[in-house]
Amino acid sequence: MIGDARSHEKHNRHQRAHFDTESLSNPRMVPSASTYVERHVDRVIAASGIRASDRILDVGCGQGRFSIPLIDRGFDVTGLDLSRDLLNALVGHLDGRRMAVHCADLLDPPTELHESFDAVLGFFMLHHVPDLVAAFEGVKLCLRPGGVAAFLEPNGYSPLFPIQITITPHMSWRSDKGVLSMRRAKLMRSLRRAGLTPTEHTWTGLFPPAITNRGGGSFEDRLDALGLLGPLASFQLVTARR
Repeated sequence: MIGDARSHEKHNRHQRAHFDTESLSNPRMVPSASTYVERHVDRVIAASGIRASDRILDVGCGQGRFSIPLIDRGFDVTGLDLSRDLLNALVGHLDGRRMAVHCADLLDPPTELHESFDAVLGFFMLHHVPDLVAAFEGVKLCLRPGGVAAFLEPNGYSPLFPIQITITPHMSWRSDKGVLSMRRAKLMRSLRRAGLTPTEHTWTGLFPPAITNRGGGSFEDRLDALGLLGPLASFQLVTARR
């Protein structure tokens, strides 16, 4: 256990160092209105079935790239992130919006968050955690009985993400290699081991932001509606309940 704890803390130190430098200087991570972001938010809202009256925890919220669109749609959102610098940046982006934030590890969430939320949502953050089962156990702690968890992640089988990691500034194999472990069977198995009940898995989307934001979204909609992409999709949505 001591060795696991040391490995976990080493992982977290690297992630904080990476995000406190690369993400803060990455224009793609700054909250801004875009078709790409709004479509992902739409997908998670639809998959989770969240309502305006629900209390939501956005885990790995970063600078609020997805939190702020949720707030703008009327949801009560609380943010949790490992990086204090990213949370400070998020607060600077709120521009009068109200949002509580907590600097903590999802694998060990603060006791005041336990059983406090109707929904726990995560956007592209699971592939950064060191232990999926422990992360989902943290999610379960934060959910009220009957609450829903929904996560949007890259498809670990897609050949596009290894290319993106290799050639994209602000990305690195050391920080983003977890993308390769984002496989449907592993996600479902980890949810069950954590005591959550998987309810749905959906393949979705295809294009990177540059294409989606230039009109590719409508073509993506047709592909999703026809179910043509399957495991060739770029992204996947998984939902579960406590």
